[in-house]
Amino acid sequence: MKLTYRLAEEAGRINVNPVRLVRQRKENNGRVRYLLDSEEIRLREVIARFYAGYLPEFEIALMTGMRQGEQFSLSWEDVDLENGIVHLPETKNGSARTVRLNSRALAVMRMLYGSSLGTGPVFPSKKPYWFKSAVQAAGIKNFSWHCLRHTFASRLVMAGEDIRTVQELMGHKTITMTARYAHLSLTELRQRQPPSRLLCVHMHPSSAPHPQDQRQAPGGSRRESQLSAIECGARGGS
Repeated sequence: MKLTYRLAEEAGRINVNPVRLVRQRKENNGRVRYLLDSEEIRLREVIARFYAGYLPEFEIALMTGMRQGEQFSLSWEDVDLENGIVHLPETKNGSARTVRLNSRALAVMRMLYGSSLGTGPVFPSKKPYWFKSAVQAAGIKNFSWHCLRHTFASRLVMAGEDIRTVQELMGHKTITMTARYAHLSLTELRQRQPPSRLLCVHMHPSSAPHPQDQRQAPGGSRRESQLSAIECGARGGS
């Protein structure tokens, strides 16, 4: 929210930033709560039944690991559907970064684009207000929206990605923030998750269906290995 108001102030749309003096809480670096397979199944069932319109919000969070503020302040001008990337002009650590979309995330983005005006916010809501109720209905304890980001990182580690790669994909400024996932060793996660979780299928963005009208927003190319890594990180559910 602070970022939204600051950008509006810089653009001259507001004269005073009402949240300028609000302190931003530091991210909890010690707690790693990720979504278990059984929990994801229950949560998806609840979303499909009661919150189907919000499923794209859930999918993008789970498959990209973007922070809540990054995702819900996203505009179509920052999305490059042709190359399958999202450009975040400014993030929590104060620098820009590029997020790769795996084939599923790209398909969701293209679906949203097809029903949009092609400009303005990608998500009309500023926060996923529905999520807490959905989690409670699914009988999941101690799980917040931010835990979807933890899930993304944990599944990357589960897939055997090195911590440096996870750091870059998560947009962490220091390796210390990423090190919290190091204890989730491949051996340990093999015991916790089905073997299918360890499979990774590389799919290029161009293989997903897309509307004829495409625009290219700011962004740069990424290593193909990162796209493959993200594909592993988002192998959650159907």
